[in-house]
Amino acid sequence: MVPVGVFEIVIAELEDEVTELVAVRINREEVASNVRLDKGDDLRFSVRPGDVIELRGQYQPSCPVDHNLPIGRVRNELVYNYLARSATA
Repeated sequence: MVPVGVFEIVIAELEDEVTELVAVRINREEVASNVRLDKGDDLRFSVRPGDVIELRGQYQPSCPVDHNLPIGRVRNELVYNYLARSATA
């Protein structure tokens, strides 16, 4: 459920992956389907507090994944950089 104060949802592919969204629904109404997001792509849609969001899909790495790398720090940096770019755009 969308909390109070949230009016936009952003789904962004920040890593070397492909995100495939089969369906995006808001309050059971389909608002997007069969969307492919490559690295750097995003999908945005308006919401209201109390809306119920349903996402169906998957993501696939574009390159081999090394599970021994400290990805948490890298992921945080990717998100921070994306937010910083979005704030200035």
